[in-house]
Amino acid sequence: MKVVKYVFAILLLTLFILTNLALAADVAKIGVVDLQKILETSRAGKAIQDQLKKEKEGMESDLFDFSSFFLQIRLHALLLFLELILNRFAGTRSFKDFL
Repeated sequence: MKVVKYVFAILLLTLFILTNLALAADVAKIGVVDLQKILETSRAGKAIQDQLKKEKEGMESDLFDFSSFFLQIRLHALLLFLELILNRFAGTRSFKDFL
């Protein structure tokens, strides 16, 4: 009876050791994804790049339009100011007439 207990204990201990070894064998792996390569090589990546280029060009043209508009406003204001100064020095109108 003692032998059966020892054999059972050894089998049980062996079972626990083997299951722990089997679980420990699964090592976590770290993967690296190169998004630049994916964007350059895949069809979906190329389509996304084309779409982003179109959106970028649209935004750049909008920005250019806004900047040219504000530049025109500043130039117009400067011309009005110069006209005001020239008229004042010429004596044709007073500064209060423009207010």
